[in-house]
Amino acid sequence: MLLKKFSFRQLSVAGGVLAGAGYVYCALKASTVVEMFISLVISGIGLGLSDLPHFLSLEQHFKEDFPKMTSLTSLSHFVGVAAFPPLVQFFMDEYGFHSALLLMGVILWNTVAGGVGLIHRTSPTKQDKLKTNSSKAKEVTEEGSEVIKSEQLQNRETVPLLIPKAENEGLPLAEKYLHCFSAILRHRNFSILVLFEALAFYIYTSWALFLVSLGTTQGLIANQAALLSTVGGVAGVFGRLAAALFFHFNVMDAFVGNQVPVFLNGITLLGCVFATNFYILALLTVFSGLSQGFHQASLLGMLPSQVCEGHFRQAAVISFSLDGLFMQFGGLISGAIVSVTGSTIYVFAFNAMLCFVVLPLGFLWVCQQNQPVQNCNSYTS
Repeated sequence: MLLKKFSFRQLSVAGGVLAGAGYVYCALKASTVVEMFISLVISGIGLGLSDLPHFLSLEQHFKEDFPKMTSLTSLSHFVGVAAFPPLVQFFMDEYGFHSALLLMGVILWNTVAGGVGLIHRTSPTKQDKLKTNSSKAKEVTEEGSEVIKSEQLQNRETVPLLIPKAENEGLPLAEKYLHCFSAILRHRNFSILVLFEALAFYIYTSWALFLVSLGTTQGLIANQAALLSTVGGVAGVFGRLAAALFFHFNVMDAFVGNQVPVFLNGITLLGCVFATNFYILALLTVFSGLSQGFHQASLLGMLPSQVCEGHFRQAAVISFSLDGLFMQFGGLISGAIVSVTGSTIYVFAFNAMLCFVVLPLGFLWVCQQNQPVQNCNSYTS
């Protein structure tokens, strides 16, 4: 519904405004947990909306190479791992918690400029369409018109009577009242994919924010702990490049793109709980960054193949909205774990447990990945 009423530029601008507004509200007004939760939800939805036009534009311009282009154009996600945690920590040390949130909101408002700068694809106006149709009509000769009329009269008896169906006729009860989520209800593989995608962005945010803190907790000096985020971010970039190669050679599937990186990331996150040596922690961080970069790029690249063409845009909106929300939850829930337990180690242990818990659901996706996608264009809005 949003994509029918608003252009890509308007969605991107609105997303940037909401992303920054959530942090600004949290810094200035939020005084309770509920208010902070609401502000993070607003910011999360904004982050998803601001990134959505980029994803849909790639699908429009690169139909066949879309998975590969998605992997290549989102490398900046992991470049930020090296810069974002030190930046947040600097703001908090220099200006305090609330001022740091305010500054982050202002920084996120810069995404509005990116939305304004989007190239607007002009569609033909109604007058242009009328002119085109009238010119085509003039090209039809009177003799041709008579032939067409004659054929229509001859075939009149064979044309079946088309009775329009009600808009929601034949739909299951859940889809009649949750039509905006019909992509999840009608495409089971997509519902599994979007769950793993939300989980991937939750773990990614938690990992990026608390990676330096993990190093200091495990006894590393400040400079060594900061290097963990650097090697993790670089490894994530190479993970996305690896996913692009897998898509290029057409060897990507639900097992390679989902099960393998989730299992590998679970092992490495669990290893980080027990490792105290800098080189071992750095090696584990490299494998964690590789698996997360590969996993995110794989899921985004496989998304169009899990839904019908009519549901693709709705699926993209659901996917990116959940990505933004779970990125916020990654910081909120992980921060709560640290507050309760007093240690960053439990954040990584919890994330490792999440990876192992969802693996059986991934095998369900693997078993049914070769089933043809249901064509349900007639049910989409």
